Amino acid sequence: MCGRSWRRLPNHVVELRLSVAALRDLRQIRADGIRDFGAAASDAHMLGLERLFGLLRRNPLAGQRRFEFTQPVRSLSLRPHRILYRVEDDKVSIDRIIHQARDVPRTFRKDQ
Repeated sequence: MCGRSWRRLPNHVVELRLSVAALRDLRQIRADGIRDFGAAASDAHMLGLERLFGLLRRNPLAGQRRFEFTQPVRSLSLRPHRILYRVEDDKVSIDRIIHQARDVPRTFRKDQ
């Protein structure tokens, strides 16, 4: 499939890729969650992030368009974290998963 033809297919699931930075973010979120809130709470939050990844695979445009970036970046939140991602053809690329208190444009730009 090419272009954005997946929008017309009701049960089409796109590929999901996590950047090295996003994988690092997930490890840090898990470690911080265990330290600050315990394993059960951290597990629940990680499960919530997994569910959002599933949503993005089924509906890549679910997140809000972020106009402060020159690239077409979107975001989806699971408090207190924000998933920053791009939609490219039949693929969702998750670039970062950052705490909402962080400066999103600055954090994202320094990785680009």
